[in-house]
Amino acid sequence: MSELRNRARELYQQFPGDWQVRFMNEFMTPRNLQELTIIIRDIELEYSEPIVPLHSIPRRDKAQPRRWYLGPNENDGHWPLFKTYMKNELEWNDQVIKSVHESSTEITGFLGNPGQREDYATKGLVLGYVQSGKTANMAAVITKAIDAGYNTIIVLAGLTNALRKQTQERLEKDVVERIPQLWNKYTTIESDLRVGPASELLRYSHMGRSGVNFLVVKKNVSPLNNLLKLIEQTHPSHKSELRVLVIDDECDQASVNSAREEGDITKINEKIREIIKKLNKVTYLGYTATPFANVLINPYAFEGQLDDLYPADFITALPRPAAYFGAEKMFGRATVVADEEADEETGLNIWRSVTQEESRHFKLGQNRTEDDVEGIPGSLSDAIDYFLLTCAARNLRGQNEKHKSMLVHTSHTVNEHEVVRKRINSYLCEKYGGKRSGNDDLDGDPLFEYSTSSMDQVQKDRLEQIWKRESVICEGIRGRSVESFNDLYAELPNVLSKLTLKKENGSDGARRLDYQNGVVTDIVVGGTILARGLTIEGLCVSFFVRSSTQYDALLQMGRWFGYRIGYEDLPRLYTTNLLMSRYRDLADIEAEIRESIEQYRVDETVSPMDMAVRIRQLPGMLITRSSAMRSAIRRRTAYWGTRQQCIKFHHKGEVGKEEIQNNWDAAAQLVNRCFDEGKRKAGEKIVWRNVPLDAIKCFASKYKVYDQKNFSPKMFHDFLVKAENTGKLDHWTVAIVQPRNGKESKNELGGVGKIKLNNRAQTREAPEEGVANIRALMSGNDVFYDLDTSPVSKKWDSLVKERNAIDGAQPLLLIYGIDKDSEYRGSAKPKEKADRVAMDAEDDLIGLGVVFNGDIQEAGTWIEVDLEGDVASNEAEAEQEEAGAILDIENQEANYR
Repeated sequence: MSELRNRARELYQQFPGDWQVRFMNEFMTPRNLQELTIIIRDIELEYSEPIVPLHSIPRRDKAQPRRWYLGPNENDGHWPLFKTYMKNELEWNDQVIKSVHESSTEITGFLGNPGQREDYATKGLVLGYVQSGKTANMAAVITKAIDAGYNTIIVLAGLTNALRKQTQERLEKDVVERIPQLWNKYTTIESDLRVGPASELLRYSHMGRSGVNFLVVKKNVSPLNNLLKLIEQTHPSHKSELRVLVIDDECDQASVNSAREEGDITKINEKIREIIKKLNKVTYLGYTATPFANVLINPYAFEGQLDDLYPADFITALPRPAAYFGAEKMFGRATVVADEEADEETGLNIWRSVTQEESRHFKLGQNRTEDDVEGIPGSLSDAIDYFLLTCAARNLRGQNEKHKSMLVHTSHTVNEHEVVRKRINSYLCEKYGGKRSGNDDLDGDPLFEYSTSSMDQVQKDRLEQIWKRESVICEGIRGRSVESFNDLYAELPNVLSKLTLKKENGSDGARRLDYQNGVVTDIVVGGTILARGLTIEGLCVSFFVRSSTQYDALLQMGRWFGYRIGYEDLPRLYTTNLLMSRYRDLADIEAEIRESIEQYRVDETVSPMDMAVRIRQLPGMLITRSSAMRSAIRRRTAYWGTRQQCIKFHHKGEVGKEEIQNNWDAAAQLVNRCFDEGKRKAGEKIVWRNVPLDAIKCFASKYKVYDQKNFSPKMFHDFLVKAENTGKLDHWTVAIVQPRNGKESKNELGGVGKIKLNNRAQTREAPEEGVANIRALMSGNDVFYDLDTSPVSKKWDSLVKERNAIDGAQPLLLIYGIDKDSEYRGSAKPKEKADRVAMDAEDDLIGLGVVFNGDIQEAGTWIEVDLEGDVASNEAEAEQEEAGAILDIENQEANYR
């Protein structure tokens, strides 16, 4: 080996341009391809500069001065073929392929080096997005890892046969079929892992060449026991030659230890730990879109136990693909930047409200049976009719050979799924002349064929009105003319002739989703099986009213996230106001986690073992199941280093009048205090410096707005009281934010007199009657409103950090007059299609924005893993949190009714 390395160095120095080719031609045999590839990698590494990782938190407490993997080269066999497959067969554009290439190269560089002599057990975490195509990144990492020297790929795929089969099928198509003769497949599409008495993990393929072992194993105890047995039966000399990459897909599900008692281990978690322990050179790589449980794993093993699965070596966040429909793109952010020169990122106007009464329509209980449930609610009939129209529209767009699906998810209860399916079938039969096809369903129910032959004029007119209403909603992203209703109606018979109604759940009688035996047009009723991992192809319309108290469960239920190429304007989500609000909040949480990874990666003094990923706590919700948070600690609420804004106001009725007048009085009193005790800054802007803390506290105690989850006048006041002894908030800057061309207020603001008003239209989505939600009060430049400089960054946290780095910058309180007649002024959408409507308030409002100085590390109500190992009292605290969250949830649901 050393002679080969020395010869490789000589060739590198003599022929730097083509030394690899010369080296391979000189020494390659049918059996040493992997060995020579490892040497080439090592020599490239030896003479190359280190690569700076992107969007990641690598572990730096190990001696890793350079990443061992620097990217693919011309001698690679698997990655180039997969790249060609993405371009030619999947028809992905160059930008998407480049993104997959860059992120997979980074991740591969963090895996354990297959060429090193010492044993290793590397653990990492990849954070993706729900339904974002992370399997493509997984396939790219597999191909690059194999080219670099890994020879065994084990994929842990879901808890159900359907998920395992889906993963096996996808990876075989993406990776294995490129060079099938080099793979030793221990599992197939139809069969999970089975182990005979003489089975072992091979070193060579059946062709006698350097091969790759491939296993896709379900995360159940029996298959994992088979995998353990296979490893144990492998001869030690063979096992020492294995370079194993264990990929745990949906690694937050089942893999995390969620035993109730401290020191106990759940069976699946224990089996995965044992598998890693029995391998000499192994990398455990978890993939998930909801990493909450994973980053809260105990980093330290109890005495006598195996190491747990905490990602001690690296955490990386995949970039969001440009064409991806995720929580932020669909729902917008709970709070955004207000900028009159640009449209707010408010999400797409694609969700439709389902009332609480409608959401409970199918709920069965002690005093309510299947016979008590009649028909379907109006929102569900709207969703079904609109879905049929979208299928017709897609056919007219040339997508006849593409799958088309609708999801109906009302409950986790199997009995209720059957009730829902029967009622939907009754509706379809009534409106679309359903007739029994002569075939029986698996559970004995007849299958029906639908058509327009018996559709009456009332139903036809109804469909036309639905299309007129919905077809103009997302015209800005369509890029094409609207299909005429007459053309759609003419196409409906083709849609109905293919329509099937399926039930996908754990019951024996469920009709399984099948996308391999022809194009489907399905309405799918189901529950938990549809809530994670399983892709519903061509999903366009979702009726979703199943609530959850947990971040991860709620995000994973979002099967409507993903890609909608060619029909980006058509998807709709029918759900409750409460669920809509929660998804918008979770869009903020997702962004914060990724921003924290981006922020910390530049600090080379930290690693996942000394830096905990923090997750902000939302009132009324749980981050994940409490048993998985036993090693977590709750940090106190604080606002250091952040900006906060009030965005929800009572604006109508007697309550609105009272609040508006109260806030003008409170702001006027503060202004007068500023005249008396502050120092007016020269210039056109109205800015006072060195305003005493007592004046700010007095204002915060009097100012009132509709209750907000993360920031309210009361929370602001309480924080000021708690932070009073720190000395950090003794002196404030107060400013009145006025646009140059704003309308003049009717009311006077203390000694300042009348002020210029800001335009802040409200969203169509209102928290409750008489309450306006403007979603954005502050603009990015407002953070620097009192300073004689402009910001460089465009990200909120970076803006605040940039401000606090300026000498003399004080905490900043901003007062905004808001025009009672504020209207939507965006340019991207016509007014009637926008997410905004006129404010229409009783009178001009007063808005409040605050920029706090200090370190953001100290901010917020956060949950994070305890890296100090002192978590003895956390389980009781977690249970108290859960009980409190349930009470909050009940109160929230009452407010949304």
